[in-house]
Amino acid sequence: MKKIFLTFSMLFLILMYSTNLFGQKVNSLWVDGRIYFKVSDHVNLNFTNESGSINPKDVYFLENLINEYGITEMIMSFKSAESDILQRTFRLDFNEHEKIKELLADLNSMPDIEYAEPAPLFFISYVPDDPYYNANLSAGWLGSANSSWHLNLINAEQAWDITTGDPNIVVAVLDNAIWIDHPDLQGKVSLAVDLGNGDDDPNPPEATYIWSHGTHSAGLIGAGLNNGIGVASIGGNVSIMAVKLGDDASDGQSMAAGFEGIVWAADNGADVINMSWGSPMFFQTMQNIVNYAYNKGCVLVGAAGNNGNGMETQMNPDIPENYVGYPAALNHVIAVGSCDIGNNKSDFSNYGD
Repeated sequence: MKKIFLTFSMLFLILMYSTNLFGQKVNSLWVDGRIYFKVSDHVNLNFTNESGSINPKDVYFLENLINEYGITEMIMSFKSAESDILQRTFRLDFNEHEKIKELLADLNSMPDIEYAEPAPLFFISYVPDDPYYNANLSAGWLGSANSSWHLNLINAEQAWDITTGDPNIVVAVLDNAIWIDHPDLQGKVSLAVDLGNGDDDPNPPEATYIWSHGTHSAGLIGAGLNNGIGVASIGGNVSIMAVKLGDDASDGQSMAAGFEGIVWAADNGADVINMSWGSPMFFQTMQNIVNYAYNKGCVLVGAAGNNGNGMETQMNPDIPENYVGYPAALNHVIAVGSCDIGNNKSDFSNYGD
């Protein structure tokens, strides 16, 4: 049984995710009009192409479903992955959102489909205990040098006597957005991408609190040391890979590109993949993707979740009572919970098997 490590490892004063998403009509934990499915190994993939966008009319097992469910596109989300499993995993977009369960049932009944499942939304939120954090937010800093109790709890000063990090170690910060020109991240970002909007700009669409989560995560991980500004980070000399998962048109708290982000980071040289977000649901596609990154040598770190006191479940009926956070609970992921200034488990933090 895998145990949660109650420690601050790389990032985690902030843990994770609020599920207060408005606008998803069917299930607040799923992306409307999107599913993932894997084609069985015996099927010839002669309908794929170089562009990665497939016309559903060219796929024989979708022919009778297109009009009923308003299927618009089939996408090879992981076409760069060196994995037959992921090469056979596709994203399907459709307009009849309310019929998702019927569509899943139809696909799962087909002998040529191994499985079909909803596309998850992943959620973030702050739980900062830094006493100067909010006071300094308006000034653009990631916190205060006086708010260092979390560093003391993990014996950071003793660790810095051994190493302060190495630029050759690349930590991928997968998050809603990352302000790569932040004064405390100058020269730290080695590679950047925006998978939420399909471009190379991972910066937040606006300078507001709701979009600051990724920048805060990146700062806790690798903000510059001995530069006279901002905060001291765990590994100030590591390189940061900034991977934006949030769509600029979203609320800044929910992300749909988590799967694609893990694969992109693994394929582009990440040594560590930081995931301070999650979903209270298991998805086979997620485990397949984590397996892929792990087998490429990545260390994966995930937030255990903030439902330890049951508040998220009370606020959102879509959240299971027996809350387990994913990808933190998956095989090959180090799950991280929160402790308070007295080195006790925070009441909101998930923990256990």
